[in-house]
Amino acid sequence: MAKEKNFDFEELQKLNLAKYLKAYCKPVQVNKAKACIILTDYKLSGKKMPFIFLPFKKLPEAAEVFKEIKADKTHILKKVGFAAVVVDKKAGEISFVMKKGGLDTATLKSKGESFFESNFKLAIKTDQSAAELVADKKDAVKEEKTTEGTSGTADASATTVEKPKKKLTPEKRAKINENMASIEGELDKIAKALKVDVA
Repeated sequence: MAKEKNFDFEELQKLNLAKYLKAYCKPVQVNKAKACIILTDYKLSGKKMPFIFLPFKKLPEAAEVFKEIKADKTHILKKVGFAAVVVDKKAGEISFVMKKGGLDTATLKSKGESFFESNFKLAIKTDQSAAELVADKKDAVKEEKTTEGTSGTADASATTVEKPKKKLTPEKRAKINENMASIEGELDKIAKALKVDVA
């Protein structure tokens, strides 16, 4: 027996834009969305749509549908995105953090901007991908540790905080060793010329 699908893409493809919006993209559904599947250049009733947004209340639900798209090859993967969503009605923004798929944030913004503006009066915010957010968190933690480490080293009578020492990279270390060898060579030449024993 075939496994029941989490989402019926055959049914979706039969709908025109108006019916799709009524069935899958009512304002209340969009506002409550915590996750989504995005399809770009997807055909609805034979007509190619630049942007299709499928909202979900939970990330795991959207993740399952994304797995099905990938396994069944429902759509070209580089034109599919699975993302976490936050709708801020007061600010009039919908924010995305891309989780999986081949869709990048620039394409999401260019293809989806008019869709959200005309249907929901929302501006797309795609400042960062999930990877960038993780990297930023790590940088923030490093910066916090550096600040904690240097604030305690300041002299009580001093008005400025000591600058943290720069890390010595392998390239810099190799350059220093090269310079030292060059200096030692020059000293040896001078010592021989002066006939001085350098111990």
